Amino acid sequence: MFNFFKKKENSNRTAFCQKFERAIKELHAADHKTQVAVGTAINMADAIFQQSYETPQNFRNAESSEQLAYIDKITAVEDGLRNKQGDHYAALGFSLYKMWLGVIASRDKELFDRFYSEIAYFSNKGI
Repeated sequence: MFNFFKKKENSNRTAFCQKFERAIKELHAADHKTQVAVGTAINMADAIFQQSYETPQNFRNAESSEQLAYIDKITAVEDGLRNKQGDHYAALGFSLYKMWLGVIASRDKELFDRFYSEIAYFSNKGI
């Protein structure tokens, strides 16, 4: 009856979450080899990230233009993996990591908690 008092979720945020959830659901259903490949790519993206920012907090504190430029850099790597090398699993790992960076930049605690456990799960598969 009083649903109009609830804060309506942003449609972009909803679409973002749905895209992430679809990818994660498919990955959980995938074979071990696929999960390892995606996890390895997540770890590679994280190693590159740590060279630039060291911590998520440093990225969160960067100017939004700098954050966007870095996300564009990750997108270029993702596109190269997918289109030039045909490595769709590595591209997916970079795509998920890029989404993770968007969550960090957004300062959305709920999304952070939601995404962190999944990124960590697949990252551990790639070790």
